[in-house]
Amino acid sequence: MADANPRTLQRWQPTWYVLNPKVVQKFRETYVDRGKTDRADAALIADVMRFGRVTPWTPPDPRYAALQVLTRHRRQLSHLITQEKIARWCNCSVSGGSMPIRMSRFSRTSLG
Repeated sequence: MADANPRTLQRWQPTWYVLNPKVVQKFRETYVDRGKTDRADAALIADVMRFGRVTPWTPPDPRYAALQVLTRHRRQLSHLITQEKIARWCNCSVSGGSMPIRMSRFSRTSLG
């Protein structure tokens, strides 16, 4: 397929399916004598589609995209703050100095 962008494929109105690789792998275990070639893999995936309970993929609601981005960003910031606290604590204990520990309303203890 030379040009496989979504606009080109959209004129045929394809139905998209998402398969769990673990399901395909477990399905493969039922076929003992099948080799590992592209043709055999394609036939195996076709069998999974034929015999399995596979439902078409529906894209997520775009209203939740912004919330997902904000949630991931908050998690990354929280992880970075934790890393910085650990780094500051390690630098303080290595240098032999004392770092004041103050209480914060956002966590149990907050480093200096």
